[in-house]
Amino acid sequence: VARERYFGMRGTVAEQPALLQRVRNAAGIEPTEQLAGGLCPSLTFRQRLYGFALCFCVGVSISVTSLFSFSQLLLGHPMPFAIKYTVGNVLSLVSMCFLVGPNRQLRNMTSSTRWIAALVYLVAMGLTLVSCFVFRTKGGALIVLICIVVQFCAMAWYALSYIPFGRKLLKSCLRSAVDV
Repeated sequence: VARERYFGMRGTVAEQPALLQRVRNAAGIEPTEQLAGGLCPSLTFRQRLYGFALCFCVGVSISVTSLFSFSQLLLGHPMPFAIKYTVGNVLSLVSMCFLVGPNRQLRNMTSSTRWIAALVYLVAMGLTLVSCFVFRTKGGALIVLICIVVQFCAMAWYALSYIPFGRKLLKSCLRSAVDV
């Protein structure tokens, strides 16, 4: 029986799904789905995958390079760090629009299990940028730092909602760490 899955009637290897088809299936994208109202609907799936990878990698790179400006944040100049970190997070979040389209991304973000984390994440990003432009004193740097911590925690909580039992595992780890 197992042999029949991999070999055809004549003993040749049966056609396996292509890598892109397996990625589509894992992402939950139907092959016939025409991402209506999507980001650049004329793009092929391969082009969407490249767009996602490029946008995500650039976003993560910008967020990571913001750490080089962390000392400026501690010295009371929060703008370079806050802008780089937040723009990197926005690009990483927007990268999913290449795969599933902006409408579906918005539906995912507003689902019953994610909307609070998504809202806190978006508000924290906005407050981070506003606070770095409005409060330019050392006290402003503290406000920016608080907003960035909230932003990071909300992003992690939001991302864990996509991992089966991810939030439950984190709660369990935190409980065991507090009990020690």
